[in-house]
Amino acid sequence: MAIRTRLTETLGIQVPILSAPMGLVSGGKLAVAISRAGGLGTLGAGAGDPTWMAREFAAAGNARIGCGFITWMLTRQPEMLDLALAHAPVALLLSFGEVERNRYLCRRGCRSDTRELAGRRSPRPGGH
Repeated sequence: MAIRTRLTETLGIQVPILSAPMGLVSGGKLAVAISRAGGLGTLGAGAGDPTWMAREFAAAGNARIGCGFITWMLTRQPEMLDLALAHAPVALLLSFGEVERNRYLCRRGCRSDTRELAGRRSPRPGGH
């Protein structure tokens, strides 16, 4: 049974469940399992290891998954974004550091249907 929320509609998923993109832990098999269950599985590319990321995207095959980055790592290794974009992730998740700068880089290379999920300042104190 699908649950309709703004998140499920934005990402085209059945249930509002996203895996945390934990570096070197959230791999392809876990991402696929979560996506097949109706949520959105993600790869944790934040550690900046291109060999690991390529292997885990290969393990995910053609499944609809996302990819998450620690933004300060993207600043150090911008080629990691190109590697991720070559696999056409459904969503890019950005956290920690210069989100706005990296948001521009992500938008420049994303497909038109790739979604971006990024931490941002709350519009009001205490709000989310």
